[in-house]
Amino acid sequence: IDSLEMRFNPRRNIDPKAQAVHGISLEQLAAEPLLSNHASEIGAYMGACSVWVAHNGEAFDIPFIRHEFSGYGVRLPEVPVIDTMLSGLWATEDGKRPRLEELAFSLGFIYDHAKAHSALYDTNLMMQCFFKARNKYGFFKLPSEIV
Repeated sequence: IDSLEMRFNPRRNIDPKAQAVHGISLEQLAAEPLLSNHASEIGAYMGACSVWVAHNGEAFDIPFIRHEFSGYGVRLPEVPVIDTMLSGLWATEDGKRPRLEELAFSLGFIYDHAKAHSALYDTNLMMQCFFKARNKYGFFKLPSEIV
């Protein structure tokens, strides 16, 4: 288990609606490095993983990351993805795809609205949910683990 946290200068405006959600402005990222300078290194790091865990990863995060990296000539390998949103239908009463808040609630975690949508907070909470659901209840198995 490992993690990597980096910020990059996007070299483009940040949509005001997105900024309102995550609280990061272009001014805060102006001095950060460019993704193009680290794409190969991050691609190798991701390629060394045996599985990727993400909330809404299959529909949004992974395709977005693949697209961004392809623009820098980095092709990410096919790695199994455990999507805690797509595989977390058990977490909601009506079986809909759970928001992270709903997933956390179903597992007894507090969702802190003041910290929510920070990538580090969301990722740490998602991983707490992942390990509790996997280790205590047997959810979030890889396809190779399903018999």
